[in-house]
Amino acid sequence: MLLDYLKSIQEKDISSRIELEEEYDLVDTKLREARKFLSMIEEEDPDTFTEFSPYELQSKNEKQMKEIEDSIASFEKKMSSLQNQIFLVDDNLDKIEKAMQEFQELSNDLQASDSDSVIPSENAVVLDQDNNISIYNDLIFQCDNILGFLPVDPVRAKIELGELKKSLQSLMK
Repeated sequence: MLLDYLKSIQEKDISSRIELEEEYDLVDTKLREARKFLSMIEEEDPDTFTEFSPYELQSKNEKQMKEIEDSIASFEKKMSSLQNQIFLVDDNLDKIEKAMQEFQELSNDLQASDSDSVIPSENAVVLDQDNNISIYNDLIFQCDNILGFLPVDPVRAKIELGELKKSLQSLMK
C-alpha cells in the first residue's frame, strides 16, 4: 500500500521532470535563435556616418535590438527557474527512492522475522490473537501517518520510518 503510493508519486515526479526538460529545451532553442537574430541585426547595423548625420539612422534596428535583448534576458531568467525546478524534482525523486528502499528493507526484515519464527512448543508463551491484532493495527496506523507526511514533509516521513523500524525490531525480540 505504502509502496504503491510512493510509486505513484515517483511516476508523477518523473512525468513532471520530463515536461520541465521539454520546456527547458524549448526556451533554450528560443534563446539561441534570439541571440543569432541579434547578431544578424548587429552585423547589418551600419555605424558609419551616424555621428555626422542629422537624422536618426537605423532607429528601427535599435528598437528591435533592445526588444531582443529584453527577450534574451527573460529567456535566461526562465531557464534559470526551470533548472531550479528540475533540481527540486530530482531531489524529491531521490528522497522517494530512499524512502522506497527503506520500506523494502523494513518489509524484508519483517518477512525474515516471520520466516525465522519457530513454531511455538507446548511450553512457549503465545501472544493473544487480540494482542496481535492491536499490534498490527498500530503498525497500519503508523504507516498511514507516514503516508500523510511523505508529500508534505519527506524528512519527517523518514524519521517516522526509522521509528517504525525500531518498533518492528523491538517486536521481533
